[in-house]
Amino acid sequence: MAQSLEVYNLVLDNSNATLKVKFDLKIEGFGAIKRALDEGERLGLVYTASVHKQRNFIWDKSLVHRSFLIIMHKDMLKGEYIINISGQDFKFPKFSPQKINNLFQDIEISLSPWSIIKKGQNYSLKVEVALKTLGIPEWIKKTLFFWSWDLVEPEYFEMEFSY
Repeated sequence: MAQSLEVYNLVLDNSNATLKVKFDLKIEGFGAIKRALDEGERLGLVYTASVHKQRNFIWDKSLVHRSFLIIMHKDMLKGEYIINISGQDFKFPKFSPQKINNLFQDIEISLSPWSIIKKGQNYSLKVEVALKTLGIPEWIKKTLFFWSWDLVEPEYFEMEFSY
């Protein structure tokens, strides 16, 4: 089964005068992920959210852009699978797709103060999620620029809104 990422239940929220994005993430087909972790690779689940002010005759203006990284690896001595989310380690003695997917529920990203959003304007929210292999030397990436270092194809989500 091929690996895939799915972003769903995406919500744009004004909470405590802060612009926030909330969503759930589901990974399907863990075969290549488990194999990479068992081989000692470090994987990074990178998710990025950005808000753009839409304009008619020129490019949209980027208002805010935030990226976050979740690191996945295996402790080869203990045989534990470790997922690091915001500095907190979650350890699993056995590889469990269900438990891993449960960690990626209710992801929340604080983007900026709500004051960047002005009434009567059109905006777009863009969310990108990718699972990448970490630790690839920069010279290899530049030499093999045509090669994708994503373990799972990136998932994109875009939502237009008016305020």
